Amino acid sequence: MSENRLDGMHMGIVTLGVRLVLGFVFYSAGIRRFFCSPEKLDPHSAAYMAYKINHAMPGALFGVDKLIDYILRHPELLYILIIGITLVELIAGLGLMFGLLTRFCAVISLLLSLKLMLIFGWLGSTCLDEWTMSAYSFAMGCCLLVAGGGKYSMDYVMESHSKTWKNSRILQTLGGINISHRLSKRLSIILAVVAFLYVIGFYHYLHGCNFGPVEHRVNMTKHNIAITQLHVTSNNVTFDAYVNAGPDTQGAYVVDARLQNAKGETLARWSASSLKTLPMQDIHNRYTFSKFSEDQAGLTGATGAKAHITLPLPQSAQLQPGPYRLTLESIDGRQWVS
Repeated sequence: MSENRLDGMHMGIVTLGVRLVLGFVFYSAGIRRFFCSPEKLDPHSAAYMAYKINHAMPGALFGVDKLIDYILRHPELLYILIIGITLVELIAGLGLMFGLLTRFCAVISLLLSLKLMLIFGWLGSTCLDEWTMSAYSFAMGCCLLVAGGGKYSMDYVMESHSKTWKNSRILQTLGGINISHRLSKRLSIILAVVAFLYVIGFYHYLHGCNFGPVEHRVNMTKHNIAITQLHVTSNNVTFDAYVNAGPDTQGAYVVDARLQNAKGETLARWSASSLKTLPMQDIHNRYTFSKFSEDQAGLTGATGAKAHITLPLPQSAQLQPGPYRLTLESIDGRQWVS
């Protein structure tokens, strides 16, 4: 080995455990959906992956929520993307475990980690599961991008026995064993800084607690319902509702609704008994997955649900000239006001 070359075989041995573990994490995600829990890929199942994506939409970052909104309204495209991402995870996982095109698979792992952070990074009411998974896998992918596959990899086997592989600049870049000492040093430092900034940057942006108290960008423990497009006629009240915060494990329960004037005087009221008998044709859900629906407690909306809702005015209602405001009250006494 020349003096200006780093022994990539030994560098890859150091990160062998990282490569195998990260590879298995992505491989298991793919194999689990295809074979162990196929209902996650079944659009007719309550376990379909689309439900989790819909639940995560309120906290998705940098305009990704708008992309999710579009995809959720196009079920065929959604299904293709879910199958495609699952295939990518499976193939990248196998590539890492076998050490085939290791650096290319490491780049894929970085993109998958970023996808996880942008969509799901805000979730986890107790231990920030999704953020932690993305942070670890991103740092591990950075290590493998520098180290490559090492001696115990298919990259080493191919480089040792295939002249085509050894003489191909593309294959050497994507899965080569050796790397110049200067390049490895620079790349290591750059990726270390990138990984560290990735972790603390997203942690601060999502949870706001690097240098102070926790201030979640989107509340993951308490639901919030945004009420917009309030319109009052002589017969009914219509409005748009969006559950834009809260845990994905349960819905936001509405047990009371009140139409009020600017002075806060109640003009019309709908109790839990009225809300739970609301006809489904009066609830126009935007998505197939997270929905608003009647419930024994009244009206419930899953995290990420959007709907255009019509409330028929009671005969006892005495309307006055607007403006109006609508107040929804949750089962635990919290209120959401238009």
